[in-house]
Amino acid sequence: MSRGTFFPLAREKYERVFSRVLDLIADYAPKLEAVALGEALIEVPFASWEAELIGAIQRTVAEGKGLEMSMGCASNKFTARVASRICKAGESFSLPEGKGLSGQTAR
Repeated sequence: MSRGTFFPLAREKYERVFSRVLDLIADYAPKLEAVALGEALIEVPFASWEAELIGAIQRTVAEGKGLEMSMGCASNKFTARVASRICKAGESFSLPEGKGLSGQTAR
């Protein structure tokens, strides 16, 4: 029989750290929406420079909090959330409007 040790979630600590991460992200995008604990959406124009913006945000959070984050970039909230789940921590996934998964540009 397998046994495991389970530790309680330090929710208050997680909420404090996530709040600080949101503060770091807000410097890049004034329209910021926390949709769940650990998940946020930003609104920025979708353009050819999204990879640079994503990289800058990921570096800022990594340097400021020591955390890796996945990021999805798409033309609407639903698709952006799906795109962020496709990649691993520290990666991003862009899905330009009108492109299916065959038009992916994983980074």
